[in-house]
Amino acid sequence: MYNWKDTRNYRRFRDENGNVRGMKTNGCLSVRDAEGRFNPQYDNDDVQVIESDCIILATGQRVDIDFLGEELKAQIKSPRGLLDVNEDNATRRPGVFAGGDAATGPDIAIRAISSGMHAARAMSAYMGFPILGDPQYGTEESYRFSGGLGLSYQMLCAHRLEFTHPLTGESMVLASRMDVRLSF
Repeated sequence: MYNWKDTRNYRRFRDENGNVRGMKTNGCLSVRDAEGRFNPQYDNDDVQVIESDCIILATGQRVDIDFLGEELKAQIKSPRGLLDVNEDNATRRPGVFAGGDAATGPDIAIRAISSGMHAARAMSAYMGFPILGDPQYGTEESYRFSGGLGLSYQMLCAHRLEFTHPLTGESMVLASRMDVRLSF
């Protein structure tokens, strides 16, 4: 679940020639003042410096979740108007996951990408298809299997995907041959 205490203030910093050299962040002490107005206060004793020559901000300006419909939106909307998720990117509605700006609000791009990958891993495990070698969501069986293949990294593979087309309702099947080393 999103926690405002995990929020940080981001400021890029530059060298004497004006070139970006990284980002300084401060921890957030509070996001609202005594009257309840948005007025973030940051902790100048909690500073982190991330050195980089390029900073990309994920600039989701506003998350529009109206497409979910009123019933589902009421179940999974956070007080900030985003999608309320837990540490596995799952919402309160079983089988519904979210990540990136839709769950956290605007952030740096790499966190949005990481959040999406994290949600994909959690969804895969939820559906009973853990990613081989995944130390967080993999099953003991899949971890042993990936170790037997000599994998020291995560691996997602599928030889068949089947789904219903969202507009036509037609059953769609995509299939390829399965490498015999990957069947268990």
